[in-house]
Amino acid sequence: MLNGYDLSNIEDQWESPWDQGQLVLAASDPDGVLFISTQADWRLKSLQPLTDAQKKQLISSRRYPDKTISALPFVKPEPLLQTLHNKQLIKIAPQDKQAAFHLLHQQVDMPDTQWRLHLFSRMTYPANQTLLVFLLSLVVLTLLTLLAAFLRERIRNERRLTLARNQLEVRVEERTHELLGSNVQLKKEIQIRKQAQESLQETRDELVQTAKMALLGQMSASINHELNQPLTALSNYAENALKLLKKEQYDKVQSNLQLVVELSRHMAEIIARFKIFSSKRPGNISQLDLNNSITAAIKIIHPQIEKQQVKLRLPNINKKVLVKGDSVLLQQVLVNLLSNAVQSLENFETKQLETETDTTEPLVRPEIEIHLIETSNSWQLSVLDNGCGISQHDIEHIFEPFFTTKGSGEGLGLGLPISRQIMQRLGGNLFVESDIQQGACFTMELAKADNL
Repeated sequence: MLNGYDLSNIEDQWESPWDQGQLVLAASDPDGVLFISTQADWRLKSLQPLTDAQKKQLISSRRYPDKTISALPFVKPEPLLQTLHNKQLIKIAPQDKQAAFHLLHQQVDMPDTQWRLHLFSRMTYPANQTLLVFLLSLVVLTLLTLLAAFLRERIRNERRLTLARNQLEVRVEERTHELLGSNVQLKKEIQIRKQAQESLQETRDELVQTAKMALLGQMSASINHELNQPLTALSNYAENALKLLKKEQYDKVQSNLQLVVELSRHMAEIIARFKIFSSKRPGNISQLDLNNSITAAIKIIHPQIEKQQVKLRLPNINKKVLVKGDSVLLQQVLVNLLSNAVQSLENFETKQLETETDTTEPLVRPEIEIHLIETSNSWQLSVLDNGCGISQHDIEHIFEPFFTTKGSGEGLGLGLPISRQIMQRLGGNLFVESDIQQGACFTMELAKADNL
């Protein structure tokens, strides 16, 4: 920050008591240029000739614009005494042909600035020594006063700085204590949230298992039928084998026992299939062939399809389809969709369509189709039926928990909501399209295995 001062009044006041030239009081800048002087013709003069570098510096700084700085006509200074600090005996030779005379030059640095105060006194006037001592004392007193004020202000600043530092330390300690308390509270909240998420996940797993059991309960009659047939045949073959054994027809006994073994294996496969389907285990997402899940689901639902005499069409299920998912969970979703499709065809009325040319088309029978469509990053598996369809109002609520279009006691309303949750957990989705009297289409969207 640069401050400007009007020095003209100071110089005028200095001139009046010292206009006899006995004493000259002046102040110089770092380059030795007198910018204040009680001797008017000494102003803007240098104590010694300036170097070229100093002249360039003065011109570039514009400290004294439009002024030419020349040196005072001093002869080489002569040291007065070695023990007197900052005192010189100077001989001056005025240019106006006056006789040369000696000056006692005394100087002192001003604190916190780069200025110097100079006092020049003529050695030919010893009567003015009292005034000289007075002026020197005044200068020293002024400097001491300024120094005392500087030291006092510095002490005040140090005290303020210490107080501010102490207050900052107190605030930091308080803030640290608050942050520690917040950290402890945050850890508690994280633990509570983690426990809630674990509880929620356990509840979801229980709902998935409940939906499985409910679906198996609805299919119990079909399961019973599928097991009852081979069990009856097994009993008949065993009885025949005993009769043939009594007649010693050993070749026929061996044939019957072979049939018994095959039927036993078939029943074991049926039981294993339902055991795997009903198993309670966390879903593990991995690469799998979707056709295997489709085949397993069809085997589970086959008794219902056969009982309802529903035609199952698989138009493009003929190549390997790699997706990411869990085989058991995908089977659960597929079995649920196929079971719903079969139930929607329970009261199907065989229709015969008439064309515009009055020719009779073949009878329309209950039918379910499983269709695959490949997109850029997913596979879409659709389960379509030609039943009565779903109303727009029911579609808006069909994935809500406990919403069902079945009669009382025929369903929990959890199958479709849980199926959608399963698909979303596997990184896919489940959605539905339907028109009244045109059937329904449920589509499973699964991520391709190369996107794992």
